[in-house]
Amino acid sequence: MKKKMKQPTKMSRKTFLSLKRKGVISLGIVAIFTLGFVLVNAANNRKSDLVTNDFTVSHLEGKLDETFEPGTETAVNKEIKKEVKVANTGNTNLFVRIMVLPEMVSKDGIQLPANIKKTTDTGTTAGQIELLNYNATEWIDGGDDYYYYTKKIAPEKSSTSLFTGIKLDESVLTGQAKPSNPNEFYYEVYDGGSLKIAIKAETITTDGDNYQTAWNMKDETGAFKSTSLENVAKALDKEKE
Repeated sequence: MKKKMKQPTKMSRKTFLSLKRKGVISLGIVAIFTLGFVLVNAANNRKSDLVTNDFTVSHLEGKLDETFEPGTETAVNKEIKKEVKVANTGNTNLFVRIMVLPEMVSKDGIQLPANIKKTTDTGTTAGQIELLNYNATEWIDGGDDYYYYTKKIAPEKSSTSLFTGIKLDESVLTGQAKPSNPNEFYYEVYDGGSLKIAIKAETITTDGDNYQTAWNMKDETGAFKSTSLENVAKALDKEKE
């Protein structure tokens, strides 16, 4: 017999608003860095390596630098310091892109929506997680879940920070953040839940257009898959060797 998935208990709006005023909606924040992934393209051969935290392939070496205190509790709209950048610990120039992977689970083990809130030319997208001080000057959101650094990183140098902190958006208190069933209200399920932020970093040498192939930026016709990726290429073409 299959076990039934636990359903979140409901609370009255009066009780919820009381909790909201008291600021008891809180989360345990956990930092996880288990997805260091490197792609290298040389002589038309693609090589990859997967390790934890640090990543190294041949003379291409990078290290995720982050400032974060695991186990931190937060309330809605409370800033948590989390600074993410990449250091070049090898001896050759490199390009880098980063994926930010939030995961939110209720105290009852229910998977909750945990999308990154973004501001675009057409407006602000819905999301439960805000990246604070997102550096849109030197990083480009590729629209493919990756953020691309627009400069090459020389040996013993680091990228600028992609962002400097995170916070849980107030949308979780207004009913905007709901699972697939629109008839249910899930205000309270974020209370006591846990948020994990995983970082996936990929690096590649700055030789020619290797980065475009390794990062699968074009479709079968040879056109860029999006305007954002085309803008990434325009920036990196000025830096390639």
